[in-house]
Amino acid sequence: MGKNWSDRRFGGDRAREFVEFVRDCAVSTLIEEQHKSFLAPKDKADLFRALESLRPAFDDLEKRIFDPLKDTQPELHSDGREWLWKLMAAIFKLGALSLFPASAKNYFSPEIVGETRSTQAATARKARAPKVEKRRADLCNAIIAEAAERELKLAAGNKFAARIRPGVRNRLGAKDGDAYPSAGTIKAAISELKKTTKT
Repeated sequence: MGKNWSDRRFGGDRAREFVEFVRDCAVSTLIEEQHKSFLAPKDKADLFRALESLRPAFDDLEKRIFDPLKDTQPELHSDGREWLWKLMAAIFKLGALSLFPASAKNYFSPEIVGETRSTQAATARKARAPKVEKRRADLCNAIIAEAAERELKLAAGNKFAARIRPGVRNRLGAKDGDAYPSAGTIKAAISELKKTTKT
């Protein structure tokens, strides 16, 4: 379902349909986030919490406020739901246009607005390249230094990678709880090192 609420035609119970529409938008964003990582962890957590609470909050409002009016004051019941729908629509549009998360703003920077998705990805990769290259070089240097100190010949295997991993992590200053670099990452780096040094 698209995220452009103004293109959506809502039926009789517009407030309820709008709640479902907003939930679909949130789910779509979270799914897209898994592939693009344009939200900061806090923004993503806030979005997930809001997604979980949206439908229960509306259900409580309906049960406690609107349902009691259905039989006793049907006109107020109908008008109230219509007012609620208008309020929700206005808040949604204001939020979507003016409260864009800072993390998303950084991802969708002015330099890449209007570019195609492929060009955006290439631009992002290019911007990350120096940092990625430095991290890779630091890892390779740590692997070489650890193997040299222990007088070990580099081997691109899981056992060897797991064997030198503690020393490599120590050389990189990895903190407790930090999974990087994993044995698999070290193994892959060794494979690349062996390819570049192979004669």
